[in-house]
Amino acid sequence: MARYYTHDGHDEALPVERSTLSVCTLLLGWMGAHKFYVGKDTLGGFYFAVTVLGLVLTLYEPIWVPVWGFHINLAVLILIAPLVVSIIEFFNLRRWSDGELHQRYHRSGGSLTLVFVTQFIFLILLFLPVVYRAFSQG
Repeated sequence: MARYYTHDGHDEALPVERSTLSVCTLLLGWMGAHKFYVGKDTLGGFYFAVTVLGLVLTLYEPIWVPVWGFHINLAVLILIAPLVVSIIEFFNLRRWSDGELHQRYHRSGGSLTLVFVTQFIFLILLFLPVVYRAFSQG
């Protein structure tokens, strides 16, 4: 957990802002951004890895499973899992009091710009073949 020093020399954990954490959880939670924000980098990386695995399997290697006469892409379930979990976490986050929120989470203190830019660039690179195929078939 990151620490910072106050003007009188005491070290304290950085507080978590409810609004920032809520926005990260709701909009970017499926990529693990909210976990990176609170300093749980391993769990954030897991969210991101599951999302990327779901995207790759959905776009490039779909796993079709027949269920009751329909063909369902099993990889979509892998892709949807982090989204559903992050929405549940968002509602839990909104339910907690400020004291409980600050007791559970402390911000990492590091710059998250690199994390978000890296995730954004990776997703662009992941979708480039799809865009290329869509425009080259015309």
